[in-house]
Amino acid sequence: MTISVIMTVYDDEDYVEQAIESVLAQEGVNYELIIVNDGSTDSTPELLNKYEKFNHVRVFHMPRMGRGGALNYAISKAKGEYIANLDSDDLFHPEKLKMQLLAMQGNPEIGVLSTEVVYFTDNDFTWEDYEHCESVCSHYIVTPKLVLQNVVVHSSVLIKKKALTEASSYDEKRSTQLDYDLWIRIAGRGWEIARISKPLTAKRMHKSQFFERKKRISYLLSSISLQKKAIRMLKKPKYYYLLCYARLLYGLMPRFIRETIKERQL
Repeated sequence: MTISVIMTVYDDEDYVEQAIESVLAQEGVNYELIIVNDGSTDSTPELLNKYEKFNHVRVFHMPRMGRGGALNYAISKAKGEYIANLDSDDLFHPEKLKMQLLAMQGNPEIGVLSTEVVYFTDNDFTWEDYEHCESVCSHYIVTPKLVLQNVVVHSSVLIKKKALTEASSYDEKRSTQLDYDLWIRIAGRGWEIARISKPLTAKRMHKSQFFERKKRISYLLSSISLQKKAIRMLKKPKYYYLLCYARLLYGLMPRFIRETIKERQL
């Protein structure tokens, strides 16, 4: 078994089947799909049971353990040399895993390989308008950018299991930004974090993903704490901590001002 795709699900009856089908559509690569139902209370368990007929799909119904616990449980069941995560509301391009594996095998220094991402809200999303790579996809290193923010979308990653093990997997005590914390710890062990320069992952956007008001403040403080951790673990000069204060000021701005700044940067 080469790649283990892990998916944790909690009450996602509206989108989970689309996510699973995007994994089953993967071309030219040997993989397994491990799904952990993290105590869902809607129709998710029944939907997941339909996929147990596939030999390369394993479904585990567990009592509620939280995202970190569910992710680590899925990893404990994984047989692959590489781990790919897919959030239960996102989608893979049919050639995502194949293209990532080709790039990873030729670059032993890379511990985490992400991809460019398409953001969407429409259930009718397709990959028809997006080109795939002709052979091996080009990639670039994003490790230094971790001192600014989380530049890696969780659903886009292919991770070497060795790098994941060395970093002790996900921190189950964290309630948010488990992925950002993990990339920092992997980079701190000397692995490079890279990104393929093609959109091979589709990220679904919906209201629950916006961190405004009280959630936004706590999310912002968590981000700054992790930013400081990245500066320490990547051994950057002390003046880099000024970036944390800049992020705090930016994060406290009203949303319409932040969006205006982003638009002008595009």
